[in-house]
Amino acid sequence: MKGVEAADAEKVEPLVLDVLRGLAADGIDRLTVDAAVNTAEFRLRENNTGSFPRGIALMLRALKTWLYARDPLAPLAFAAPLGAIKARLAAGERTFEDLIALNFLENRHRSTVLLRPDPSLAEREAAEERGQLDAARATMTAATSKPPSRKPVR
Repeated sequence: MKGVEAADAEKVEPLVLDVLRGLAADGIDRLTVDAAVNTAEFRLRENNTGSFPRGIALMLRALKTWLYARDPLAPLAFAAPLGAIKARLAAGERTFEDLIALNFLENRHRSTVLLRPDPSLAEREAAEERGQLDAARATMTAATSKPPSRKPVR
């Protein structure tokens, strides 16, 4: 969460857990679930990678599982798993509520991480880089600092 004061950090976990308990117990609005599933399906089918090459995007998606000895085609073959989720929802299963209960409420492995900005970090990094460049420049001679001569192409 953004903008949480360090003094209020201890209040965040109980708040999040209360909201999750409410969702798991009372359910998630069916229209909200349908809209989310529709959005996910649209994005998967559209496969819009913007200006990024689609083939490379597909390769990177496959690598996410392949690198961990899982099926590299699974992330690309989304129709069957998506159909299964839609069928469970159509049958009235509390699919997402059960996932919330299992993965968040019944799972006691949690971490609270507070990130504190360092206003002088960029300045220190720039000074460090300047020092490295100055050290490299000091070792150069006239012969090493000249760009290589280029022969004309005929």
